[in-house]
Amino acid sequence: MKKSPSDYIEQIFDLKNNSYLLRIFQKIFGFLTYEFKNSNINGQYYTSEIITKLLENNYLLNLLKNRLLKELGETLINLIKTIFSKGIFDKSDIEFMDIIFNSIYDKVYLLIFKFIFKAEKDHFLYPCLYNYNLFKNENILKQIIQRYIENLDFNLINVVERINSNQIILYTNLSLPLSKKWYS
Repeated sequence: MKKSPSDYIEQIFDLKNNSYLLRIFQKIFGFLTYEFKNSNINGQYYTSEIITKLLENNYLLNLLKNRLLKELGETLINLIKTIFSKGIFDKSDIEFMDIIFNSIYDKVYLLIFKFIFKAEKDHFLYPCLYNYNLFKNENILKQIIQRYIENLDFNLINVVERINSNQIILYTNLSLPLSKKWYS
């Protein structure tokens, strides 16, 4: 009980053992539907490539983790009150610590889902990940990523956990560099 919600988030974002993040990304991309315009892209290859690049990009993951820590900003006491008031537990749940972890995991999952959905709708995520190794020593790309995550309003992003409800239409070729609109 000495753990804080941030300790659980750190556990989810453990960059050495990213099994939690991998499961989150796989679940998210299972709910996204892509339609590729102007290209012959394999959707399954595309999503596996994004997942791989996301897991390799520690800079982006750390920015996202810090934003989520700020966004959730709950104390353990408030989280426990929420769990009991909303009945966020199941008969099969054995340990209360698991219930706390699952509650935080679900919130992190939803916020990452919103980030990925918005970043894909804005045609930001893949170009950013694709170009990261080319520009990782350049401050301009890091500033673009940082600004994008800092300005993200999680309350305005609506995602639905139903297959084919979150369609993303991509019009660009994947090898194109970042869009000019992200430089301003």
